[in-house]
Amino acid sequence: MLLTKLLNRLRVKKTKQLKNKLSLVQKDNTIFINGTFSNTNYIIKGLWFVSRNENQTIKLNSEQASSEFQFEINLLNNDKFIRGVSDIFDLFLYVSVAKKDLPKNKYKELQNIMDPRF
Repeated sequence: MLLTKLLNRLRVKKTKQLKNKLSLVQKDNTIFINGTFSNTNYIIKGLWFVSRNENQTIKLNSEQASSEFQFEINLLNNDKFIRGVSDIFDLFLYVSVAKKDLPKNKYKELQNIMDPRF
């Protein structure tokens, strides 16, 4: 019985993680966010900060359209962040993927969970 369970676990096809690397570092008043996706079909277009309390969205565009991303945010030089100093922000990567590169089940899943704010 134990051997059967072990063999079944080994046979299960594991999906590759989409996120390959993610780093978030704050030095003084600057936040550094960078990372890579393992699938090069996923192109990072930007980073969105969505306020939980004040219903505002701060959108930062990516400098290069690729599966690698890097954002440097100076909080003191950006008045949008200063106004929301007591707020909590959720971060979203704005990703572009050609429809032909998505499996059909993933496309349907994304349609069902799409956030109406976007």
